Amino acid sequence: MAVVYIDRKGCLLKRDGNTIALYSDGKKQGTIPLGPVERIIVVGNCTVETSLLRYVTARGAVVAFLSARGRAMPAIVTSRQNFNGALRVLQYKRSLQEDFIIKFCTQLVHKKISGQMILLKELGQTHSTSILHLKDTLAQMEGILSKVREGESLESLRGLEGSAGRLYFTELARLLPQELGFRGRTRRPPKDPVNAMLSFSYSLFYTEIVTALLIAGLEPTIGFYHCFDYGRDSLACDIEEVFRPDIDRFVCKLFLEKCFSRKDFIQEKGGVYLKKSARARFYPLYEENMTPIRTAMRDFIRTLIEEIKDEEKPLHCTQKGSED
Repeated sequence: MAVVYIDRKGCLLKRDGNTIALYSDGKKQGTIPLGPVERIIVVGNCTVETSLLRYVTARGAVVAFLSARGRAMPAIVTSRQNFNGALRVLQYKRSLQEDFIIKFCTQLVHKKISGQMILLKELGQTHSTSILHLKDTLAQMEGILSKVREGESLESLRGLEGSAGRLYFTELARLLPQELGFRGRTRRPPKDPVNAMLSFSYSLFYTEIVTALLIAGLEPTIGFYHCFDYGRDSLACDIEEVFRPDIDRFVCKLFLEKCFSRKDFIQEKGGVYLKKSARARFYPLYEENMTPIRTAMRDFIRTLIEEIKDEEKPLHCTQKGSED
């Protein structure tokens, strides 16, 4: 199924038969055939007529609106939402069940740190000068992983995840080309090309997770690792944690294969962002590399639904503490 990216500031999108018509300054600039379109991603400040929204969503397409800088929470329009109230009730009850929360979050943090270690090992195969430091980092992360398996509390899991993350990004900075200026994770705003690419890629994948949750019948705002927060899709945040190392691998690949360099980024308002011309090259590469990650993400959601509905796990609910 096709994916259409609309990334043209100030354009107006209208329906023209079975096509999307693009207008700029009142003049028609071209058309995009809809055909078997599954997703339409609108990036930046564009206007979409409601007749076009009704038409494409009635055909099963998902329309997502995203900031060009990847900072704003995306808006998603779909007619494929699964209004499974019974599943949502079970999900809410599980979000108050302490043993379910700890088990889920232990698995989540374990998968994330394991994925980070695998990526570092892969990158280390071509960086013999950093091998000793890498071994020390991996040993420390393995020690953290052993503590994660104990799964004592949400607070301890978050602390262990944070400790592993600092080790991971410090080592990642050693393994990536130094000319990129990457020294560790920064966001809101990103301070270098690697962080800019990470933030933008995370945002795109986040929209896919929210969409998959809606279609599966889960409530995106009710998470287990990320506590309730108004306006936040906490369950989508939970699931994204598992797949961040996969997105990181994709971003590292783009830079190591020299698909992008510093000249593809612009610095403005205290941050670094991917230029519009570079985004046009980025979208096909994103689609090319995301298929196995999407499949794994949907499998993860299906497994989560099975665990939520597992009748052998009694629903003894206790109030979940709030996150500081």
